Amino acid sequence: MTIEVLESRIAPAAIIVTNIHPSGTGSLYAAIAQANTAGGSNTITFAHNVHGTILAKTGLPEITSNITLTGPGATKLAINAGNDHQILYIGYNTNTNLPSNVTISGLTFSHGNSKYGGALEINDTGGTVTISKCNFTANKAVGTNGSSANSTNGYTGKGGAIDLENGTLTITSAKISGNTAQGGTGPSGYTAGNGSGGGIYVNSGGTLTVISSKITGNKALGGIGVVGTAGANGTNGVPMQGYNIGGTGTYGGVGGNGGNAAGGGIYSLGKITIQSSTISGNAAKAGNGGAGGKGGAGGKGAAAFTNNSYKYPAAPGGSGGYGGYGGNGGIATGGGIAALQSSTTITSSKITGNTVTAGRGGAAGLGGAAGAGPKTYNGTPYYVVPGLKGMAGSAGTKYGPNSYLT
Repeated sequence: MTIEVLESRIAPAAIIVTNIHPSGTGSLYAAIAQANTAGGSNTITFAHNVHGTILAKTGLPEITSNITLTGPGATKLAINAGNDHQILYIGYNTNTNLPSNVTISGLTFSHGNSKYGGALEINDTGGTVTISKCNFTANKAVGTNGSSANSTNGYTGKGGAIDLENGTLTITSAKISGNTAQGGTGPSGYTAGNGSGGGIYVNSGGTLTVISSKITGNKALGGIGVVGTAGANGTNGVPMQGYNIGGTGTYGGVGGNGGNAAGGGIYSLGKITIQSSTISGNAAKAGNGGAGGKGGAGGKGAAAFTNNSYKYPAAPGGSGGYGGYGGNGGIATGGGIAALQSSTTITSSKITGNTVTAGRGGAAGLGGAAGAGPKTYNGTPYYVVPGLKGMAGSAGTKYGPNSYLT
């Protein structure tokens, strides 16, 4: 008799979620952690009475193994992150040092909040993710605000519902609706962040296929340019021996530029295929530029001054500072789909009712007021020229929208 020695195998685990608690024994959180630890390929299902909403106080554990997650139905069970954090991250399979294969069905993901992928982020080179019969709603990706102190522009918000950085994602019979990607604000003199992919963001390392699904009512919003800082007022002249005019007000700050918006439904730098799906009612709305700051007022001129019976004349007031320039409005591209690569295939699908709106340029900053000059000295009238009012800045520019695959 010949005895055949088989290679080592890890038996797949069948893990059952028994409650809607955010963590602890029987929770979805614990089930994913158990599957990651077990390694191999594992299935997570739910007990028949597990319906309602899982109020996830933290994000679920990062998926780093092969998992099939089968929910009871998108209308029966939702995972709600309370607008506080990202719900789920799928990364490289650390158990096998190989890409992960993940299948998710029958769940709703809502109110997730992150800079990248409000509900779900996928960053698994070579990995495969399949999502079917799921809803993604009211999630948002919001970029960090820029900072004048740190000399930084606003940052991009990518993928209101899903951010596909690397890997292959197939979405079937799903609804992705009411999600938002928004750029951070742009401080005075800087530019706001972009909003890219209100529903889905696909980076150059991603491949997306959407089949028999609805991507509706999502928004990509460019960040708002902040109003320019007001100029400082000029110092007042001080009576003294000499000719002391009021100081000139400083210029108003430039308004922040509005951020761009692209892909109200889908933004793609990778390869996408859309089959038998509807992409409608999505919007790409660029951010408005901030108004220029008001110029600082000129300082008051020094009053006349007598020293040893000699009268020094009063000094004129200082000129007001120029108003700051208004920031430029952002550019909007692709209300429905913004596909920046040629590898895009769309068949038997409806793309309708999507909109693009360019950001408005910021208003010009007002010039600073002229500094006053004294008119009398001990009851004696003096003719003193006041300072000049500062000139207003120029308004920012509004660029026309680009309507690629609207």
